[in-house]
Amino acid sequence: MRPRLPAALCLLITLAALPAAGQAPPAPPSNPFAPPQATLHYAPDRDYDLAHLAVTLDIDFPARAFKGVAVNRITLLRDGLKMIKLHCGKNLEVAACAVGSSPAAFTRADDMLLIAAPRPLKRGEVVDVTVRYSGGKHDRAGVMSDSGLHWIEPNKRQPDRVGFWTQGESDLNRQWVPTWDYPDHLCTSETTVTVPASWTVIGNGSLKSNRLSADGKRRTYHWQMDQPHATYLLSLVGGLFDVHEAKWRDVRLMYVAPRGKARLLDYSFEDTPDMLSYFSDLTGVKFAWPKYAQNAMYDFGGGMENVSATTLPEGALTDAREGRHAMDSLNAHELAHQWFGDLVTCRDWGEIWLNESFATLFEALYMEHSRGRTAYAKELDGDMAGYIGESRRYKHPLATHLYTNADAMFDAHTYPKGAAVLHTLRRQLGDRLFFAGLHRYLVQHMYSAVDSHDLCRSMSEATGVDLEPFFDQWVYKPGHPVLDTSWSWDDATKRVKLTVKQTQDTKDGTPIYSVPATAGLIVNGGLVRVPVALGKAEETFDLPAAAKPDAVLIDPDHDFLREIPTPRWSPAEARAILAAAPNPTDRAEAMARLLTGAPPERDVQAVVEAVRADRDAEPVFDLSRLGDLRREDLRPLFREQLTHASSARREQAIRALGMLKPDERDTAALTALVNDKERYGVITAALATLTAWDAKGNLAVIQRAAWMPSLHERIRTAAYIALANSRSEAGITQLLAALSDHEPEVRYAAIAALGHVDAAEPRTREALRAALADSDFQAVATAADAIRERKDKALLPAIQELKAHPPAEAASRSWFPGFLDSVIADLSKT
Repeated sequence: MRPRLPAALCLLITLAALPAAGQAPPAPPSNPFAPPQATLHYAPDRDYDLAHLAVTLDIDFPARAFKGVAVNRITLLRDGLKMIKLHCGKNLEVAACAVGSSPAAFTRADDMLLIAAPRPLKRGEVVDVTVRYSGGKHDRAGVMSDSGLHWIEPNKRQPDRVGFWTQGESDLNRQWVPTWDYPDHLCTSETTVTVPASWTVIGNGSLKSNRLSADGKRRTYHWQMDQPHATYLLSLVGGLFDVHEAKWRDVRLMYVAPRGKARLLDYSFEDTPDMLSYFSDLTGVKFAWPKYAQNAMYDFGGGMENVSATTLPEGALTDAREGRHAMDSLNAHELAHQWFGDLVTCRDWGEIWLNESFATLFEALYMEHSRGRTAYAKELDGDMAGYIGESRRYKHPLATHLYTNADAMFDAHTYPKGAAVLHTLRRQLGDRLFFAGLHRYLVQHMYSAVDSHDLCRSMSEATGVDLEPFFDQWVYKPGHPVLDTSWSWDDATKRVKLTVKQTQDTKDGTPIYSVPATAGLIVNGGLVRVPVALGKAEETFDLPAAAKPDAVLIDPDHDFLREIPTPRWSPAEARAILAAAPNPTDRAEAMARLLTGAPPERDVQAVVEAVRADRDAEPVFDLSRLGDLRREDLRPLFREQLTHASSARREQAIRALGMLKPDERDTAALTALVNDKERYGVITAALATLTAWDAKGNLAVIQRAAWMPSLHERIRTAAYIALANSRSEAGITQLLAALSDHEPEVRYAAIAALGHVDAAEPRTREALRAALADSDFQAVATAADAIRERKDKALLPAIQELKAHPPAEAASRSWFPGFLDSVIADLSKT
């Protein structure tokens, strides 16, 4: 599962993807892994094995309700059982229960359904436990928080925006089906769902039937999964969809999006067959399921690896102009889960790193496969940095029983730290042994639930390496190595003395790490690697060298998770690292150090030379630091970079040119980039620079861009902001006209752009006042944010009135009151 992101990160239009009800988790406590808020959690005791789950649902979309029948086939583990317990959400209304063919009395206790057996049951006995129930009914303005089944609501501009999706992880499937809802046990399943005749329903496994009712008004889909899986991976999506089908080997592929989005499907998912081949070959275990559906849904945030049917956000769908397969990272992460998390499942939520860390690592591995080693190195260094940032607040072992609740486990330890630890193991073992170990782990434990000890044993058995010491320090203890290094040169002996200190705080159980590491000696422009074994709080290594090194690095290839807070690099060392370090992060850091303050010409030219040589589609360096120098003599370099293979580098070049005075040649070049073929980011950067140079003089190209359609209205959004910043009568008039556009995203973009208009402009003030009363909730939220952006204190009473009388949909949007409070607070300061 990819975490559900905060609203501001989800889409490019301001507030366009604020989370639907139930999606935004509450802010975690400062340390959700320390008592008293953290308590011990273990898998619950079971009285039975769940063999098979059969769910029948009848969807009443106009009523936002469903009726269901769940048949749980169980095998008893004890003699004399008189009560059968199923997880059952409080929102479900249970009508009747049966054990076998006999009606059974039942009671409720919190989220458990207690069903009385008609007689004492015997160990080994197989019985069907049937529950008839209903649920889903609620205020049509939104969904019930944590309901497990989300209704997709239409609006007047999008009448086809209808349907539903389910979300099970961690314990939400019990909210729409009574069953055993914990990952420690796996079962087979089938779902039979009746919906309006025009709808499509996609579930887990294979489609067994698709039947139209006699009157032609209803349609029933029957999906069946014959291989065992955890019940939190049970999934259904239904609605008006566009579906493209493909084939990988003998596996059916389905690319699914809301109706009208078909044009985005092929580019968004065309690398899926390559991912399937790569992951299957890498692990030596073929994709295990009969089909793979990638379902892009309205209102969904993040990603969820439901077995054979991943759910993804509709807003993540992409096209070629968005970037180089911009959805690959998300797609690779969720697909990797079909092995790590679905085929082999964590036994309890304290072991969720076994799912998420592997998916995060394999996401990076696919980047290495498809984009090269620089992309992999950047991903892993990003993972390390993401975790280290969180470690400032708290630290906990990757595998733990001590936490507040299951959701707390989905943090930067479970995702990026775990990936970095697995990367550390990969480098320590080497690829051949590492992937042989993963193969054994998957084969030994397929269709079962595991813990970290199972992974350790499988990897140790496959490699012949006792990995218990590795797991003890990296998995079962908190923290990471924090290194402080220094070195000196003894010319008489031709030796380097390298001192390494481990400075991490060990009071919380963080160990002094034992790590087989490498020292990198940069001598005469080349790198020599020398092994060093770290294992003490402080140690000095005596290293041979042919000549005095230009620089010395500990772990030059970033082979293990570590933090080096204050690298002691002189300018001469930074120049050597810029030219010869093997890791892109070290080279980029050297560039930043050389350009800090008022850099000498020698250092500037060293950076220019490195940038010119950096021609790969996945570049190492960012031009921002060079742009910040505002040096006219760098203009030729920035012009060269406008043709770089990387669109990100082209964007940087445009922004760097924007730091210089406008030039006719550059104005013409940037104007030419505003076309119907260039990448969106390049166009938006060009519009921003042209606006900064001369908004009124470049008004014609800005107005032309305001009519250019693009994914998520990326171009119009930038053009509307440019129109607002032009302070021109024509620009304001065009913005106000866009407020009546029939496309919601165009309207949102225009409303957001009004936030860049001077607060005293009367027509735009009244337009924002009107937007606060719009029937479209998204327009209301966007208008409130635009009012804050322009610091329009005259509209503070209107925001206060909105807070006092919010629109109906706000009741299901838990973030909205706090959002309005922040707007009011900001305006009150103005």
